[in-house]
Amino acid sequence: MISQLPSVIAVEWLKRKRCPALWLVLLAACFVPAIVLAARLRPSTPLAAIHASTKYWQSLWNTSWEATAILILPLVIMLVASLLAQIEFRNNTWKQLNASPVPAATVWLAKLIVFLAVILLFFIAINAAIVGVAFMPSVVYSNVAFPSAPLPWQMFFEHSVNYMFSALPIVLLQFSLSLLFRNFVVSIAIGGAIWILSIGALSWEHVYLLPYSHLPLDYLIGAGSMSKRQFPMEIGVATYAYAAIFATVGFLAFKYRSDRG
Repeated sequence: MISQLPSVIAVEWLKRKRCPALWLVLLAACFVPAIVLAARLRPSTPLAAIHASTKYWQSLWNTSWEATAILILPLVIMLVASLLAQIEFRNNTWKQLNASPVPAATVWLAKLIVFLAVILLFFIAINAAIVGVAFMPSVVYSNVAFPSAPLPWQMFFEHSVNYMFSALPIVLLQFSLSLLFRNFVVSIAIGGAIWILSIGALSWEHVYLLPYSHLPLDYLIGAGSMSKRQFPMEIGVATYAYAAIFATVGFLAFKYRSDRG
């Protein structure tokens, strides 16, 4: 299994070229930063004062990630999972894949790694876009200095890692659903319903029991909007528990489902 994994990953990555998942990820990652940049390039925006703030980077991060963590990233995960899975369904290649001498565990893991790599590109792209938002006004306007506060690479990295792990329940459930249902509308509808329920229940003390709430909760707690909230359980524990459950059930459903082709 391990010896075959790199070659199977390479094949799965090549298959990705057949769908617009990468373009979707890049455009979605730049969407909110582009809006922030457009707002800051208006002549009426007090750019000099904004760039001189000692809390410049934290403010820009919170502004860029508010809609991203709550709205955009969950939707991107749902859509990308369906797009990647539809490569096999659309081309009717499940029978060919099942007939190959590659274990189901290797195929499943390779597809998951490619999916995670595409989502990782989202984080790289949005971080690059946020940095671009910071420096572009100084390029456009000669009288606007670059931000006085140093670029907090460590903060960017730590927050990105936290968000990536908080998104694991969404990633693993949508990945499992997309491989289970031939009709992509079903997996998106199930994920969308759980996501809407999670967002609507953010004020509930047991909202952490809803797996799609962990990503927005991570952002809101980090931004200070929920810093005083106390939950009966550590959110991280629920995140990893859901991730383990969805990965296990998803793999078993993938392995033993006989009608994938």
